Amino acid sequence: MLHPEITNGTVLDYGSGYGKFLYTSDGNFPQENYTAVDVSKDALAEGEKFFPRANFVHYDGFNLVYNRTGIPDCRPILQDRYYDTIISYSALPVCTTIEDSLEKINWLYDLLRPGGKMLLSWLDVDNQMITDYFYKKRTKDYGSCDTIETDDYIYLCDNKLSKNSECTRQILLFFKEAYLSSLIGYKHSLAPPNPSLGCNQSCIIIEK
Repeated sequence: MLHPEITNGTVLDYGSGYGKFLYTSDGNFPQENYTAVDVSKDALAEGEKFFPRANFVHYDGFNLVYNRTGIPDCRPILQDRYYDTIISYSALPVCTTIEDSLEKINWLYDLLRPGGKMLLSWLDVDNQMITDYFYKKRTKDYGSCDTIETDDYIYLCDNKLSKNSECTRQILLFFKEAYLSSLIGYKHSLAPPNPSLGCNQSCIIIEK
């Protein structure tokens, strides 16, 4: 869960999987106010079994891992025009580029009701615990792990860049805090991870 104080209003969960927000809310959030959006039909079908009154929306967007036959720049057809809160956990930093992440943030911002908030997770270059975790996971699962690194961000890629044209099939994007903040053109704040809530990613809180 990105924010335990979300108890009312409408919520749009981008990259929801099986409805992670509802699952971690322990029944404290009304299903009818929740819209889950994901490219994985299997994950959404699983969520519908547990939360039959929620709104699960599939869209056929391209994703390097979860929907490789999808359509680039595809957008879901949503029931509501605006949402009080928009959340996205572990979706924007995965299998994406800086340009794509910013485009998604701008698109989600347009769906936010005036006075609403977006809570989007991001990966912090300076969070050694989380960078070590993903580096070791890639080394263990794929046998190698490469980085494309600048002073402002890092792409962490599976497999050897020089030997495998499919190296970008699983990319993680890590930002320096100051650089990410400079890219966001909206009123925002940045919050550190909260491991006590099971969240090891940092959070951008954007207000409208």
